[in-house]
Amino acid sequence: KEITDVGAKALANLCPNLEALHLNISQVSDDGAFAVAASCPKLTKVWIGNTKVTSAGYLKLAALPLLTEIHVAKLAVTDDDVQAIGTACPGLVVFAAGGNKDISDTGVKALAAACPKLTKVYLDNTGVGDDGALALATAFPGLTEVHLKGTAVTDGAKKEMKAKCSGLTIVA
Repeated sequence: KEITDVGAKALANLCPNLEALHLNISQVSDDGAFAVAASCPKLTKVWIGNTKVTSAGYLKLAALPLLTEIHVAKLAVTDDDVQAIGTACPGLVVFAAGGNKDISDTGVKALAAACPKLTKVYLDNTGVGDDGALALATAFPGLTEVHLKGTAVTDGAKKEMKAKCSGLTIVA
């Protein structure tokens, strides 16, 4: 059975010390995201992809002070939203937003400028191309994983990324 806003609110109220929350593929909307953001200040990891959460909800979660990992795959995420997530969450280490064709090089460049600690980026099936991918590699020589399947990133750019990021073990 899928989790709804009622379940997310109950969880948030009962577990204020929660550090990780996985709500992917649920019926949770902004109401549930707001409740979690208000009641769970110790969250470091949030998975809310493929839910009913909008930018208002995931931006509220991104503003949690300890957040290091956010997964917003298959939500309506735009370049402006990526920039807002980066600004709200400069300590981000993992960013996953696959399945969002409205994310382009512009959003990825903004994320690269705002989040100096990124090590893993999941951007499969987005509108990212060579410029965005190379901006990540230039900004983060410590990248370990970059997922770019279904994007316009060329093999040549992926090869250049590997050359710039010595610890990059996955460029898919």
